[in-house]
Amino acid sequence: MGVAAHVLSVQGRDLWTVRNAKGAGLDTAMAFHFPFIEDKSRWPYRRDVAAFDLFPVRMPALLLAGLALREPRYIDL
Repeated sequence: MGVAAHVLSVQGRDLWTVRNAKGAGLDTAMAFHFPFIEDKSRWPYRRDVAAFDLFPVRMPALLLAGLALREPRYIDL
């Protein structure tokens, strides 16, 4: 989704900040996941994927979100 937001955002239509009916967007999703990407031991939910030890990974979406949202913590990680 991060790559799609990066590629498809145009001037006047930033997909990183589009909101759904509940007010959430990719920026809120990234803010939610950031602490767990930084330290997966913080994950408070059931480990429901077979490859939990491999996830979450530091992904290109962190860089793209950091650039689009001007969030240096994402870029640094």
